[in-house]
Amino acid sequence: MQNAILVADDEPLIRGLVEEILTDAGYPVLLAEDGQQALDVYCANMSSIALVLLDLTMPNLSGAACLRQLKALNPAAKVVLSSGYNEEQEIQGLLAEGAAAFIQKPYYPEDFIEVIRHALA
Repeated sequence: MQNAILVADDEPLIRGLVEEILTDAGYPVLLAEDGQQALDVYCANMSSIALVLLDLTMPNLSGAACLRQLKALNPAAKVVLSSGYNEEQEIQGLLAEGAAAFIQKPYYPEDFIEVIRHALA
């Protein structure tokens, strides 16, 4: 599975929706239920993951902590952050730390895919 997108979100409904949007757009998808599982999946599949989508608020390892660990493992990792909360100050800091983009929940499929394509470019 090359050029996969790893989706990490603790809400099954959101994971399923994102998987459907990305699959419909032609992207292979890997799923994780929290930040720690995302890190584990990334380490096991690093060469085939083109981008990681991280929810900021997850159990076991937050999206921010996961971003930092992913960037420590691979400074070139492309990471898009997402949240349903308005966390502007935190988001700006994480973008400065190397996140490629941020997308606000709820997702609108056209806008979502545009952010993903831009981050992959």
